[in-house]
Amino acid sequence: MKVRDFNRYMHFPLEEWAANILDMNHHTATGPDLYFDQDGEKCCIETKWSLVPTVKVESNYPECWTVDEDQLAYPKTWGKGYWGFGVYSLDRAVEDIDFEDKDSLDDFVTHRELWLVRWNWINMYPPSITASGPTYRYPKLKDIPNTQHTHESTNGKIHVTSYVPDKYFFPSQDVDCVPF
Repeated sequence: MKVRDFNRYMHFPLEEWAANILDMNHHTATGPDLYFDQDGEKCCIETKWSLVPTVKVESNYPECWTVDEDQLAYPKTWGKGYWGFGVYSLDRAVEDIDFEDKDSLDDFVTHRELWLVRWNWINMYPPSITASGPTYRYPKLKDIPNTQHTHESTNGKIHVTSYVPDKYFFPSQDVDCVPF
């Protein structure tokens, strides 16, 4: 599969996994990827994912993400906002995945981790204006805040970082909480 095509489809199963674990709705239209609205309390998570190799080797896989500056406005409409920055690995190279397998991409995931980060954390990165017009920010894995605890679940881990309240997440899931 061409990398451009792969990127167009891969985020769906990753977001769906996170929505199921966090007991949130998966939003597939314009706006944040995950949300809930219960009893007048609203919360959203915008997720960003980066493919990383299974074994750490010199590679072209960045441990960073691209955030569109327009996404910073989501909490104005969607309630309390958080970022979900994730990494994942596959059991094969993207080029070895057939386009016909696009509905089975989750089957190829061997590892995934997602860090929940408070919304204003992104402000430590200056906006970068591109020649074509859009403005982006580039947060990095090495700068993620300290993990308060980790929730281990089927096929991955979700790390809750400093200043992210647990009350919004895992309300009905029976997951193991591993202090970090």
